[in-house]
Amino acid sequence: RALPPVDGLYLGGGFPEMFLEELAGNKAMKEAIRQAFHGGMPVVAECGGLMYLAERIVDFQGDRWEGVGLVPGEARMVRRPAALGYVQATALRPSLLADRGDRLKGHEFHYSVMTGLPEEKAAYVLTGGKAPAERIEGYVDRNMVASFVHLHWRSNPKAAAGFVNGCRQYRRLRQGS
Repeated sequence: RALPPVDGLYLGGGFPEMFLEELAGNKAMKEAIRQAFHGGMPVVAECGGLMYLAERIVDFQGDRWEGVGLVPGEARMVRRPAALGYVQATALRPSLLADRGDRLKGHEFHYSVMTGLPEEKAAYVLTGGKAPAERIEGYVDRNMVASFVHLHWRSNPKAAAGFVNGCRQYRRLRQGS
């Protein structure tokens, strides 16, 4: 129902579509995440984490479930893989993880698509994998990066350092020093 005392939030992949009733119903946790983000906490979300942070998730039956609401738009489940394979992500704008033009590697595997993401806040241009080439993907907003890509952190150690440094800065902010 509440975040533990942490200096950053990493929401990894998973299958939020399997727990939509519980996730949507936990209003206290969703509010805690929103408050932490607006208070400056660094947030990195991958795949299922991106879906959870969206305004809504639409399940296989077409029912809509309320997400955290930090990422505009909705994640919609589809019957076939929307993307699969190893990708290279080129950062479109500066973020917690990368400077514009930095390259990161990772993989995608998801049965969902995002709609309603503003292109001017897209995180990456992706190449590779089984999905359209040169596709714009993800979302960047201040201290948050949310994407379907499961990053291979060792492919660009600067990304991991950026997240850790963001966490350190947030701790200092939170402690008032």
